[in-house]
Amino acid sequence: MIIEMKDVHIQVGESEQYGNISFSALPGDIFSVTGGSHQARSAVLQSLTGVQPVEKGWISVDGEAVKGNLGAYFRRQMSYLPSCLDFGDELVCDVIDYYICLSVNKNKEISMSILKDELRQLSLKDDVIDRKFSALSAAEAQRVAIALTGMTERKVFLLDNPTSSQDERGKMSVMSYLCSPRMKDVTLVVATSDQALLSVCNKSLNLNHFII
Repeated sequence: MIIEMKDVHIQVGESEQYGNISFSALPGDIFSVTGGSHQARSAVLQSLTGVQPVEKGWISVDGEAVKGNLGAYFRRQMSYLPSCLDFGDELVCDVIDYYICLSVNKNKEISMSILKDELRQLSLKDDVIDRKFSALSAAEAQRVAIALTGMTERKVFLLDNPTSSQDERGKMSVMSYLCSPRMKDVTLVVATSDQALLSVCNKSLNLNHFII
């Protein structure tokens, strides 16, 4: 899926404004949104789903505007990982079952074996499935969340700060996962200030150039 943003203006809180933002991201791209504040980078990702309103300009997926009923349709084609996820004392396997049973995933071929493969690609052991999220390190929990995002195999991945809890080894696992052959047909957009992650992105939007 081709994502485009043209001459978009975004208001973030009361004091931040960004204008004339334009870019396109294609299947196979690892596109980074960097610069600006973390809230601004998150707002750009959320605007791609139609959740964050824009002041001016337009956003499209495959040439169709992301708004109204079409916005809801395109959200079903996207996997979105927010910057903060807290599953508390939930077992990883219970959260997986919940994801599998969501109506939006009813036509997806999702199984524990598929998820275990995703976990291994992110340097996680199979037994993490039987543990509580609260018993995982922040780095492990973040990589499990990335695996949950990836297992639905949608055409668009929107990842907000996906290496924020990772040490150098964890970052390498995440970057290897995002650069793996399985992502070759995925349009991948990441919001990040992590220089290591930026180094594997083939396109970039620096919000510092669009501050009003």
